[in-house]
Amino acid sequence: MGSEYTLEKKKIGKLTVNVGGMFSGKSSELLRQERRYTLANKVVFSVKPKIDDRYSKQGIVTHDMNVLTSEVVRSSEELRKQFYMQNPRPDVVLIDEIQFFDKGIIGVIEQFIADGIDVVAAGLDMDRFGKPFGVTPHLMAIADHVQKLHAVCADCGEDAWISYGMFVADEEIVIGEREKYLPLCRACFMERTADHRIPSSSQ
Repeated sequence: MGSEYTLEKKKIGKLTVNVGGMFSGKSSELLRQERRYTLANKVVFSVKPKIDDRYSKQGIVTHDMNVLTSEVVRSSEELRKQFYMQNPRPDVVLIDEIQFFDKGIIGVIEQFIADGIDVVAAGLDMDRFGKPFGVTPHLMAIADHVQKLHAVCADCGEDAWISYGMFVADEEIVIGEREKYLPLCRACFMERTADHRIPSSSQ
């Protein structure tokens, strides 16, 4: 005998994380997903961290200069406030360069998902030393979908594994492009760094 009442299941959002080294097409994939959501008549809210001003201070820009207009925020809390001020409320949040956000972004994303908002985040999963980078590994662990993209190794043409930093610096975060970073596969990275110890990102 059926119940007279049917409980309506609450809509929960999904988290998709696109990761990989520099020049692997993460931002291009973000733009592709934005077009798909737009075709599905979804309201999309795109955002990037203020620290990333390599090509534009206002938009998400791919390495081949395709642009997606976005909000620019300084912190996870600023992102949360800007999102909930939007009218109509967005169905989807697209976040570029996720590795540059503070740890509070994890809770903000979890709040979005609980409110039925889909989140797509793109960013580096490793730093230039081959160590897990920022909040990205945590988000990969809790994601519904993870896509790992690869650039082409500059030395041998295989799938790149890391964005090798061609400079010496104490800072973990050094903004730059091809003048500072080179996509390398694991074997070529090990060959280039065989004569010296690769410093830990925690030092």
